This record gives sequence, structure tokens and C-alpha cells, in this order.
Amino acid sequence: MIVNMGENTYKISRNQFKIFLKTAKKCMPFGVYAIEKKKVAIMLNERPKDKDDLQKQVEEYKSKGFKVYYNG
Repeated sequence: MIVNMGENTYKISRNQFKIFLKTAKKCMPFGVYAIEKKKVAIMLNERPKDKDDLQKQVEEYKSKGFKVYYNG
């Protein structure tokens, strides 16, 4: 799969991506840390101001067909 993080792009296995997600989840207690669609993932660092904004972000990404990884 392809992972975009900032200005860098990496080709990694699905298992490596799962490990990457675990690390990102620990580092971000509240917010969206990744989105994924068709074996392409984008690592994010979106920190909304409250739970309502978080839910809006998640729903927006989902409506565009992304799988959303977030903590809230």
C-alpha cells in the first residue's frame, strides 16, 4: 500500500501500516490521524476544537469514501 506523510510517500505492507497506525493512535489522543481509500493512506494531524467538530470531520471524510482513523 502507499502511505503519504507530509511531503513524503512510502510503499509499505499492510502489516507495516497497521503498526504505523498503532503508533499514530498513541500519539494523538483526540483527532483524525489517518484516512485510507483503495490501498492509499494519508497520515493526518487534525485536532478539532471539540467533539462536534471531530464528528463533522469524520462524516465529511466518510462521505467521500474514506476509512477514517481517529480518537475521540
